[in-house]
Amino acid sequence: MSLVQQFLGSKYSRCIIRRNSNPNRQLPAIAKGKASLGMESAPVPYVVVDCDMPPFDQNAARCDYIFVSNGKVGFLCPVEMTSGEKKASDAVKQLQASADLASQGIGKVDVSAFQPILVGALHERRRDVKGLRQAPRQQVRFRGRAYQIKSVVSGSRLVDAVDAAQAS
Repeated sequence: MSLVQQFLGSKYSRCIIRRNSNPNRQLPAIAKGKASLGMESAPVPYVVVDCDMPPFDQNAARCDYIFVSNGKVGFLCPVEMTSGEKKASDAVKQLQASADLASQGIGKVDVSAFQPILVGALHERRRDVKGLRQAPRQQVRFRGRAYQIKSVVSGSRLVDAVDAAQAS
């Protein structure tokens, strides 16, 4: 069973807000507050799971979205959006909690690529969100390995964030 099929058949299926299996179809960016992440050129097929919807525990730490794709490889990407109201350390905790949830939810399905992403909106004065610069030193553990968090500014494309993180 593929990674996307696993999510489509899970209890999280009703939280899917984007689903694309057509490489010629471009879906709009995912966004929360002032932060957004573009879906242009994202590997298909993919689904985007909104973690602010039930059955996710609304009182527990979790990120905003989980991007799941079967492109060339099984790909999982927890995405946290921040506009400065919270510290980067809180976002790291949310990314970690969502990585743990995703790992439990997909069972033993192969995940060849994993990349946590922190998206920060820029303030009107062009300063970075408080703590965003420290986030790359933070890591998220997934299936026994530690992964660096890739921090990007609002409006970036998911595919660019992933490519840059895997190149470094």
